[in-house]
Amino acid sequence: MEKKLEHFVLWASGLLLVLAGSLHLLRAFPLLGLGAKLSISLAIVVAGLILLALGLLGVKPGWAALLLALSSSLLVLVASGLTAIFSPGYYVGVRNVVFPVDEVEPVEAISLSCSVGTGSVKISTTGDKDIYVSVAILTVLPEEPTLTHEVKDGRLIIDISGSWCSLELLVADWLEWSANITSETGSIEASVNATCLRWLSLWTSTGSISLSVEAIGLAGHSTVEASTITGGVRAEVVIGGQVGCEIKARSTFGRIRPKLDGFRTMYSKHGSCLLRSEDFELANQVLRVALNTTMGSVDVVARRV
Repeated sequence: MEKKLEHFVLWASGLLLVLAGSLHLLRAFPLLGLGAKLSISLAIVVAGLILLALGLLGVKPGWAALLLALSSSLLVLVASGLTAIFSPGYYVGVRNVVFPVDEVEPVEAISLSCSVGTGSVKISTTGDKDIYVSVAILTVLPEEPTLTHEVKDGRLIIDISGSWCSLELLVADWLEWSANITSETGSIEASVNATCLRWLSLWTSTGSISLSVEAIGLAGHSTVEASTITGGVRAEVVIGGQVGCEIKARSTFGRIRPKLDGFRTMYSKHGSCLLRSEDFELANQVLRVALNTTMGSVDVVARRV
């Protein structure tokens, strides 16, 4: 009898795993409306009930019983949509917000602050004189990310935060602008014209960072920082003839691989290096870039045109 029960438990575990995998593959999430907190709580409760039932049936404690409990919990998590973050391109909702010039009072600068939990962030610039900022919020779970904005002292201040969403940002490059971008586990991709950029901060704990900065000319000094803990950093920096640039790269356990044209290596030792454009000391406008990672590597291409 005990052997039959163990075989049934093993068979049931396999069936639940197949069902969970099928739901994820088909992107069918029947419990999507539960939300993250309730879904996790339900998964724990279901696992506990399974173990209680197996105990009452006289099934001996062992890997088969544990596998059934874990399989049932995984099925709940998949059905609630928590694994949707691993399905590229899947979103339950897309919210587009545009701040057009003719609907926002005149401003002289833009300040962005964006923070997400598991999602990725993409930021780029535009020369379109009809908009200040365009935001696309792509949610993978039914949550309502927070977006607030105000105009203060001639500055458009936009604050965006969410736990289970990705962001796509478009910022006017013809105004002075600054941005602070944070993602806990997602990747960050930035492709910007730094002509009017004051500062740009990119940070993610486990994601990678891809950075492309073009500074043919600068309205003033500009600073860019990109930091990650376990991810890698890839950066391309292009500057004009009148712009000075300093790049500091640091990796605690990874490698630093620079490719330079019109730049010099000031020093390079294990875990860090300093790069400067030729005639850096003579430049009136300076772009400073800091690239930091703990576990990953840093690949940087720096060239002058």
